[in-house]
Amino acid sequence: MVWRELASDHGTFSSAVLSALLALRGPEKHNMRRIVENDIAASRLPMWSRYGIALALQAVLVLLLIVTRHMIPLSDFPAPFAATLMATAYLLGEGPAVFSFLIGLIDFRFFFIQPYDEFTTPADIHGWTSVLAYLIINITVLFATSLLHRRNEKLLSLAKALQERAGLIDLSPDALFVQDADTGRIMFWSHGAERTYGYARLEALGRVAQELLHTQYPVSREHTLGELAVHYKWEGDLIHQRKDGSKIIAASRWAMQRDANRPVILEVARDVTHERRRQNEFAEEAAHSKRIAEVLQRSLLISPTMGRYPGLAVDAIYHGAEDDLLVGGDFFDIFPLSGPIVAFVVGDAAGKGLKAASVTAEVKFVLRGYLYECEAPSDSLRRLNEYLVNRQRMLDKDTPPTYVVVSVALLNVQSGSLRMSSAGSDLPCITGHPLNKTNMVAGGLPLGVAPHSDYEEKVVTMAQGEMLVMTTDGLTEARHPQRRGDFLGIEGVVKAVEEEMHRQVSVLETAKAVAERARRFAGGTLDDDVCLLLAKRVPAAKSSIACENVWTKPL
Repeated sequence: MVWRELASDHGTFSSAVLSALLALRGPEKHNMRRIVENDIAASRLPMWSRYGIALALQAVLVLLLIVTRHMIPLSDFPAPFAATLMATAYLLGEGPAVFSFLIGLIDFRFFFIQPYDEFTTPADIHGWTSVLAYLIINITVLFATSLLHRRNEKLLSLAKALQERAGLIDLSPDALFVQDADTGRIMFWSHGAERTYGYARLEALGRVAQELLHTQYPVSREHTLGELAVHYKWEGDLIHQRKDGSKIIAASRWAMQRDANRPVILEVARDVTHERRRQNEFAEEAAHSKRIAEVLQRSLLISPTMGRYPGLAVDAIYHGAEDDLLVGGDFFDIFPLSGPIVAFVVGDAAGKGLKAASVTAEVKFVLRGYLYECEAPSDSLRRLNEYLVNRQRMLDKDTPPTYVVVSVALLNVQSGSLRMSSAGSDLPCITGHPLNKTNMVAGGLPLGVAPHSDYEEKVVTMAQGEMLVMTTDGLTEARHPQRRGDFLGIEGVVKAVEEEMHRQVSVLETAKAVAERARRFAGGTLDDDVCLLLAKRVPAAKSSIACENVWTKPL
């Protein structure tokens, strides 16, 4: 009968342990987390307090059993001592439980086993059986409850760690939620998701994310899931609907995690509605400005119809930088002055887009006026510099200053006399036979930098068959990809022109070939706009003027 009772008690204890573990697996459902916290908090009492509580529990138990011994024979079997030991081990820890076990054994033997004054012979089967039952039951309870106590401590530590991580996740302003990859049902819903979409956590859990948010995909959900299945991640903009019916643009990032049970999708979404609206407005404004700038610069780069100049062949090419969607500030100009004199201008205004194009137009036509008036390149540059400096004083202080580098050449087609001057750029160069007749050095400060700047002027004679070369830094600063300090330079440009002249090709083909050489020298891409003007003295029967503008095929 003793063993039947022991087996019955052991079965009840196993069921209790299993129920406790199941409860700890779902702390929100069974509300066990608070119980575990209270239990472990009790086990953190001072050592002497826990042993004192264990002794007090044993004393109370013995007094209760003595008082009720004649009414309820609870002392015939050590079940009350086992229950007290279970409570002590679970709440106070292993040390007080062992102490309670020893005190309980003494109390059980002294107060409740007959005879009280002697227990010496094996013939007293009842006494031996009771003690043996006490030992077996209480040792089993002590061992099992201690394991449960340790298990609870580990589970509580894990729960606290997860709670801390969840708290960090909830600090994020972005919406974060987890959905089942197969059904799309929401398994986790952060505070950021509540703020972003307006749905409380209990409203969202278990709902299908696509139906709850009325998700609109860039292509389709199937395409998105297909890409996710291949790469285990996906990024893009989605259109979601909030609880109040308003729609937002969400910059969404998906990540898929697969395990042995079921795949889940972690989605992090950020409301970028206002950001995307501003980007679209900026893009539309930039596109509008770009169209205006292109039209303006096209008009600046197309020289007026001048017919054929006796003894002169001229070509100029312009290519926009490949990595820049805006229009640059490079420009050229060709126009006649008095008699047989033709003016050639090549320059570069700081900046990009509509601002640079407007400055280019202003500089181009103001310089034309000065050259028409005095026909002196150095004096015209000096007056243009004063104009730009004074112009800057009239502008708002927050407006960046306008700097322009420019070179000017005036050629007398009949005599070959060439007057040249430059501001911040390389001087125009003459090539042919013999080779260079000018010093390849930059002259003067850029226009608009400082008032009262002076600019030198050189006068040379250009013979038949020689070529005038004028270019911006888009060619001269072409950099070799392996030798980063190696630039093409004005010497390299002039050398390329001379070599192409030996092929007896047209001026236009020469200009294109030189630009292509610069592109290959730079490793296939030029980082800046390219403007190249070539003018060659030829017999009158072969003279021509042609200007090309290439916009769709950058170098």
